[in-house]
Amino acid sequence: MHLLKWLVISFLAASPALSAEPAPSAAPPPSAAPAPSSPISEAETVMFMANHLAGVKAPATLRYAFHHGGSMEAAFDDSAEVMVEQGKAKGTKTVNARFLSGERRLQLPEVEDAQQNPVLLYFLERDISEMKRLTGAKNQNYFRKQIRIALADAAEVKTVMVKLDGREVPAKQIRISPYLDDPNKEKFEKYTGKYYVFTISEAVPGQIYRAESVIPDKEGENRPPLVEEVLSYTGSSSGSAKKK
Repeated sequence: MHLLKWLVISFLAASPALSAEPAPSAAPPPSAAPAPSSPISEAETVMFMANHLAGVKAPATLRYAFHHGGSMEAAFDDSAEVMVEQGKAKGTKTVNARFLSGERRLQLPEVEDAQQNPVLLYFLERDISEMKRLTGAKNQNYFRKQIRIALADAAEVKTVMVKLDGREVPAKQIRISPYLDDPNKEKFEKYTGKYYVFTISEAVPGQIYRAESVIPDKEGENRPPLVEEVLSYTGSSSGSAKKK
């Protein structure tokens, strides 16, 4: 099972009861995902189940800007690319991706028969790794689970208009705050106000318009956030591009 399918399964799998400590890391399952125990929410459908690449004519390259800011650490800017090629089987697409660069680069495998845009899952995986680093947690599964629960049960979904190539187009905006009611929030009280905003539009090639994760400073509303990371779509081009 390739990484993208495993990440989707990780976010959509039925969530077991939470314990006081994060569960041990799980290995990717050898077979297809079991059916979730509860209906898939609108937020989960838009983010993980929709065919984001339906409107992308291969070969093409989707480009994104990445910004890390906030008062805790030095700011930096980077980028990501998703390269969409014709798949081995007729009517399918194969995806390669480059997410960030240098020591921050996330090593990514090729995805065959791709339908979802992997850039959103890679953004989340980086974010979850950062939560593990900041909190000193033993593994990443706990944070992944809390995001999944928030998307399933507590996501705010609304229709907004966003600018694309000088015009306004409709988009779905999804907001979650996974840690506000976390039963273990005393272990990372500094970060419990963290929220995510995802903006997804069928008018955008690859559909992912923007993804944000923000940790507000609890010392006051007028203070800059402790951490703010933003992934934003910057454009696309046609033609074949080799993975860098």
